[in-house]
Amino acid sequence: MDFVKPMLLETKSDGKPSDDDSYINELKLDGFRLIACFDQIKKFYTRNGQEVSHIFPELQEISLRNKTILDGEIIVTNEEGRPDFEELMRSFHSRKKEKIKVQYVVFDVLMVDGNPTYHQTLLERKRMLDHLIPVNTSTMAKIDYLPGNGEALFQVVKNKDLEGIVQKEKFSKYLPGKRSLNWLKVIHYQETIVMIIGYRKKELSWLVTYQDGTPAGLMDAGVPNKAKMIFYQLTQSMKKVEDKNMVYIEQEVACVVKYRTKTSKGHLRHPIFKNFVETSLQF
Repeated sequence: MDFVKPMLLETKSDGKPSDDDSYINELKLDGFRLIACFDQIKKFYTRNGQEVSHIFPELQEISLRNKTILDGEIIVTNEEGRPDFEELMRSFHSRKKEKIKVQYVVFDVLMVDGNPTYHQTLLERKRMLDHLIPVNTSTMAKIDYLPGNGEALFQVVKNKDLEGIVQKEKFSKYLPGKRSLNWLKVIHYQETIVMIIGYRKKELSWLVTYQDGTPAGLMDAGVPNKAKMIFYQLTQSMKKVEDKNMVYIEQEVACVVKYRTKTSKGHLRHPIFKNFVETSLQF
């Protein structure tokens, strides 16, 4: 069986969840996408079509009828039962025999007995999954979903500091390789103030710290051209120290960023620039 490109999510434009009953709601898991092809030989692919069957040998233990293709997310959970993306990446890149235990969380079915299911509605495909995976195990499970009640679920996500939710139109068809407004992600972003203390020479990345000087990582997303120009003009007259890759500025520049979570080292994951703190620099 050939690899099928997964259907992709659109970001909800207003960043707010909806209580629309025509949508079902799922937790957005902090893992990575995995297309599973079950036949005489089981094969597992990332969203870009890279086969990773050899990296996760425990997935070969999964028993499912042949000529079936599933769509889901592979995750690792920490001691608190929360998805841990860092641990998952360590497992992905590790060459050691001792691997971290992963779980394949399934949210859609693309083929059953060799017959594509794209034309079926989402709720019909969910019912198919109930038959294919009647019991969850530590290796494979179905994702839970909630009809409507997006606002309540998102509040739980915020309270537990999880990544976000996914809202899917209940009668939507599966569109391989395409984005659709029928599948929306609502991300739980947090905000903080960071200090820009330098930048990369070759590609735009600002080196940032928290206000107490603790490293916060690199920021390269969401910086509009106007902000880049303001920063460039502002730093032209500043004293600088350089090394092979970085330029460090003498005077820190404060800005507001939004981010999803923090790494184990305290760095911001996916920080996105919002604006400068100094009123005269804002736009």
